[in-house]
Amino acid sequence: MKAAAIYIPTCIQTVWQIYCIGDSLMANGEVESRLTTLLGTWPIVKNKGVGGQNSTQILSRFTTDIITPRNAKYVIIWAGINDAQTDVLATTAEANLQSMYTAAYNAGIKVVSVNLSCFKDDGNWNAGRQAILDAINTWIASTAININYRIDVNTLLTDPGNAYQLLPAYDGGNHIHLTTAGYDVVAGAIYAGVTWTL
Repeated sequence: MKAAAIYIPTCIQTVWQIYCIGDSLMANGEVESRLTTLLGTWPIVKNKGVGGQNSTQILSRFTTDIITPRNAKYVIIWAGINDAQTDVLATTAEANLQSMYTAAYNAGIKVVSVNLSCFKDDGNWNAGRQAILDAINTWIASTAININYRIDVNTLLTDPGNAYQLLPAYDGGNHIHLTTAGYDVVAGAIYAGVTWTL
């Protein structure tokens, strides 16, 4: 008696995922949670934020966290504010961010860059550090390459009547981290600014 043929699929469908990577602004899971709600049941949104990290530290784990799993469809990169707060040269932060953008882009991952929000009135703020933040944001907007979608949260979160400060409604209390309303704005801007496809 001839044995029944066994069907072995030639490929396994990838469950595409969205990765959020960055520092403490991403690490608390607020952006991940809101995107999960906005996007519905299709994607898995994973949080790879780590509080306190600068762009050098985030870059050091970028391959392991984002590239190696081979299931990222999009990566949302929101990093650099800790560089500005600690006098890291803008060019250093830009080089690190560019390395992340390019690594993801070359791996076929859609790159979503999020610029840096303001932090005046935080104890670490001064005019020189604001200049670093401004330089990074200008670079993200105009010079950085291998980005599919650029999301400007700085404009949305900044108080138009008080330069370099978060709007009170978005200020979580320490002048860097955000309120629920602030994270709603960030996630909403990302959701609206990206074309989401399977």
